[in-house]
Parts: sequence; C-alpha cells; structure tokens
Amino acid sequence: SHDRLVDAADGSEMETNHALELQPMPTTAKPPVSEQTKTQHATELSGAFLIPYLLMLVLGGVPLLYLELIIGQFHRRGAIGVWKNITPIFKGIGFCSCFISYYVAFYYNVIISWSFYYLFASFTANLPWTSCGNAWNTEYCWNGTTYNETSSTYGTRPSAEYYK
Repeated sequence: SHDRLVDAADGSEMETNHALELQPMPTTAKPPVSEQTKTQHATELSGAFLIPYLLMLVLGGVPLLYLELIIGQFHRRGAIGVWKNITPIFKGIGFCSCFISYYVAFYYNVIISWSFYYLFASFTANLPWTSCGNAWNTEYCWNGTTYNETSSTYGTRPSAEYYK
C-alpha cells in the first residue's frame, strides 16, 4: 500500500511504501589486530591491579592484622573472645573472622588437592587426557589421528574433555 506524505520543509508531496526495505548498514572495517599488538596491550595492563592491591594492603590489610594481633595479646584472648571483651555486640566480628579463615583454608585445601591429583596422575605411563577411549569422553572426542565425520567437524580434544 502506498501513501502520500507532505514534506514540511517545502510542501512537496512524496509517495512512500509501507513495506520494510532492508538495506545493509554501512560498516567500518577494523584493521586486523596482530598478535604483537595483543601482547603489547596485555603487557601494558598486566600490572594495573598492583596499585589498588598494594594501596589496600598498606592502608587496610596490614594495619588491621596488627590491630587484631595486638588487641588479642593485650586481652589474652582469641579471635572471638577479644571482640566480646571489647564490646559484647562486636562478638560477631570474631565469629565472622573465624568463619572466613575456615572458608579460605577449605578453598585452598581443595586447590592443593587438585594439584596433587594431577601431579600423581601425570606419573602414569599412559596419560588419561591423551586418548579418547576413556569413560568421560563423548562421541565428539577426537585425538587428531582417527577420522570420524562427527568428531572431526565438531571434535574436542581429549584433554579438553578431561578437564571439563
């Protein structure tokens, strides 16, 4: 269906079509980014986190550590009892401190156990992440030597499936 529109600037009539006409948007081609440029950008930004980290370490972390150690020695109490001794309402700070220490220790122990597991798994004669004949492998496992239409097109390496 066609309609007549009046141009407000000069009063001329134009005919328009309500059907959508899709035209490609002009694109600006970006120059390809070389690996050297990627490495250069990564190198420039690699230490950016050190400034706020060191700032918070010096201004927050170390003073609070020494504060808790000094107050604990002065009152001859542990993390929970020292805050209760200062003000009973602060007893929750001691409980939270112990809970966070427990949580961090548990998390680090899990990471250490993964390290030991993969360390001892690497001492076997046939490394489990080098072949596709294992129980955890999918039908898309492809080690690069055998040809399978499905696995060569959409294939994943055995190591990628092992570490999933």
